[in-house]
Amino acid sequence: MKFLIIIIIAIVIILGIKTYNQEQWQKKAMPETWYDTHPDETATLISRCKEQKATVQACEAVKQFKENNLSLAEIYVIFQRGQQNFDKKNYQEAMKYYLKAAKYNNFDAINNIGYMYSHGLGVEEDNSKAFQWFLKAAKLGNSISMYTVGINYYYGTGIPKDITKAKEWLSKSANTGYSDAKNFLSQIQ
Repeated sequence: MKFLIIIIIAIVIILGIKTYNQEQWQKKAMPETWYDTHPDETATLISRCKEQKATVQACEAVKQFKENNLSLAEIYVIFQRGQQNFDKKNYQEAMKYYLKAAKYNNFDAINNIGYMYSHGLGVEEDNSKAFQWFLKAAKLGNSISMYTVGINYYYGTGIPKDITKAKEWLSKSANTGYSDAKNFLSQIQ
């Protein structure tokens, strides 16, 4: 009987882990691939591709992986290149890097794209497009974007004015500790 209970518990645990892993995969939360778990072999394969000593299929697989599965560090580097170009007022180049980082849901890059549209930096000013980018970053958890979405709803910038939605987004931002949102909320309550 004890053996049967242990087996049942083990099955429940395994099914729970499998479900958890599937949920994490669906959320695109750092999925582990062969390339992630075998960094030395991956580096060797990349070297062999550069030296043209690996099969075409292997090199194509590495190329596709590298294009579609960047590490957090690589995404951060792309975002930082955007920041550097932005700081140098090279807005079109900054936008190029921000868009690359945005493909991987880097919410700071997405927020900055919204900022660039709202101020016409490197792109034509477009408050409606700006709002869409801010909203995307806000939904990903960027507190500044949550604040900006709230402000846009409050003033009707890029979207119809909606005080209820404004307070909702400002509250979300304030709950993250963002002081500008707390201050604005206290002024409009």
